[in-house]
Amino acid sequence: ETAGTFTITLSTGQTYYINTSGTSRFFGVISSTPIEWATFSFNNNYLVIDNFVIGSGCDSTPPTISAPADSSASADDSCRAAVPDYIAGSTAADDSGSVTLSQSPAAGTLVGLGAHTVTVNAVDGSGNSSSDPVVFTVNDDTPPTLTATPSNIVTNTDAGLCSAVVTFSLPAATDNCSTATVASSPASGSVFPTGTTTVSVTAIDAAGNTTSHSFTVTVNDQENPTIACPTNINVVDNVPGSCGASVILETPVTSDNCGITSAVGTRSDGQALTALYPVGATTINWVVTDASGNTASCLQTVTVTNPGPAVSITGPPSGSLYAVNTPVNFTGSFADNAGDTHSAGWTFEGTPQAGIVNEATHTVGASHTFDTAGVYLVTLTVTDDCGQTGTTNQVGGFDALVVIYDPDAGFVTGGGWINSPAGAYAPNPSLVGKANFGFVSKYKKGANVPDGQTEFQFKVANLNFHSTVYEWLVVAGARAQYKGSGTINGAGNYGFMLTAIDGQINGGGGIDKFRIKIWDKNNSDAVVYDNQMGSGIDENPTTALGGGSIVIHK
Repeated sequence: ETAGTFTITLSTGQTYYINTSGTSRFFGVISSTPIEWATFSFNNNYLVIDNFVIGSGCDSTPPTISAPADSSASADDSCRAAVPDYIAGSTAADDSGSVTLSQSPAAGTLVGLGAHTVTVNAVDGSGNSSSDPVVFTVNDDTPPTLTATPSNIVTNTDAGLCSAVVTFSLPAATDNCSTATVASSPASGSVFPTGTTTVSVTAIDAAGNTTSHSFTVTVNDQENPTIACPTNINVVDNVPGSCGASVILETPVTSDNCGITSAVGTRSDGQALTALYPVGATTINWVVTDASGNTASCLQTVTVTNPGPAVSITGPPSGSLYAVNTPVNFTGSFADNAGDTHSAGWTFEGTPQAGIVNEATHTVGASHTFDTAGVYLVTLTVTDDCGQTGTTNQVGGFDALVVIYDPDAGFVTGGGWINSPAGAYAPNPSLVGKANFGFVSKYKKGANVPDGQTEFQFKVANLNFHSTVYEWLVVAGARAQYKGSGTINGAGNYGFMLTAIDGQINGGGGIDKFRIKIWDKNNSDAVVYDNQMGSGIDENPTTALGGGSIVIHK
């Protein structure tokens, strides 16, 4: 029969067995008067008749039990976890068929980190019990939390360096079960190169759980490079026929905290740096660029000069005498840059004539025939192929002049130089030095006053006398004297008297001599110059020529 309440008839002295689930159980001997239709039940292996315990059973076999496998759970925010209900997953069996299960600690009990033994118990109706332990492990699986994480950082390189030392604050970290530590890689205060570096921040708790955050540190190079230009270059035209110069350039001196990428020069005329440099000033703008694109610049100037030719008249000597219609050969020389080509021109008292240039010897020549007597100033001009000119009107330290006379009329001619003595120049009597002259004085046929030209120059005093008109001429033996008017340095109204001795004529003494007296008509005839100061006007000259000649023509 199944468990429950039954009515049975028992006899005294008899042994009774109750078969439950195929198991015979002995409940003892009834010794009292037989009870008929008594009501009984089983309660914990005891027979109960009319609510009285009749006797004890003989069940001593414990039930069997099988609890679930070990398990684990993650700790909550309070670092605890609830014990699972292991009863629900347990299986138990007993001969009596009645088993009661329990566990300790009870399901739902909060326990801390670590392994905890939970015992599942099984008790049958006879009080027999069995247990099966289960290990319940509480793990810390919750990563820490980072707060106030750093933002990206942008900064510049440290002065003079291609990097920067960057510091930053690490964020705070919280954890449910322990204190978390925070570290970064690279660390705060590290040296960061130019460019962008990723910084990883990691928080780790005692259980090894981690939380990471990253940000960037960008280091910009905004420091300009430095540049020092090469020195300016001054050079003379050195390429024949080019009107320019070939120049070897040095490169600028540069430096930068992160390194130079390039140094480029640009000419103001747009030409390549290696091209010829023209006459004049050419500016080079040097620009240096570093690896970050920062620049610096400076200016260098290349100045090419092409000086004009240095010109000299080499002949004839100043004051040389020539008859009219006689060819006169003029010679000159010049110095100039190698390779230049040249043209030349002579001027004879304002009359131009082309010169003949010999490039091999750097000489210039010309032949000119004068058809009128007079004193002619000579100028030579040489021009190179770059348009530079050189000019001179000097020969042997004197003004270049020639004296042209007419041999068919009685007249006096002279040309050369004297040593002007102290006291000759009234405004500054201390001045001495060479003075050169050239003159022609004659009567034209049918004229009652002489004609001609007189030039006298005392360069130390900056005195240049030029006759404008003659008044008279007296020629007697070896002596000639004439009077007239003129200008000094192209201005004023000055009178003059010139006396000359032809040393080659009988009575001339063999030495040509010269005297000129000049006075200011506009200043009470104050004497300006007399190389024989204090002597009477009619006295013969005593100053011998240093060079040249005086000729009295009959």
